Amino acid sequence: MVKLSFLYSACTGRNMDEVLRAVDSLLTAARHKGKVATPANWKPEDRAVIGPSVANEEARKVFTDGFETPPRVHAPVPLLPSLGAATEAPGRRRPFTAAAALATR
Repeated sequence: MVKLSFLYSACTGRNMDEVLRAVDSLLTAARHKGKVATPANWKPEDRAVIGPSVANEEARKVFTDGFETPPRVHAPVPLLPSLGAATEAPGRRRPFTAAAALATR
């Protein structure tokens, strides 16, 4: 199964650091049975992110060395009188509410 593909023209140089980083990321995800993901610019000594589908109880069993759960960020959502329901404020992103946590390798 192909997990990673880089497509460059013959005249374009390759960044071997990125190739090795991507392979390390795939190995880390495989080692944890796909329960973790790595963010952009992740390095092997950095933390990985536990997927939102992994409940805290399961994370405690899988990551016995411990993990951190970042605080949830809740932004106030105004009621718009014309709609009578909570909606997003213009130009404002929705708050991050996924049950993701940081895992140590």
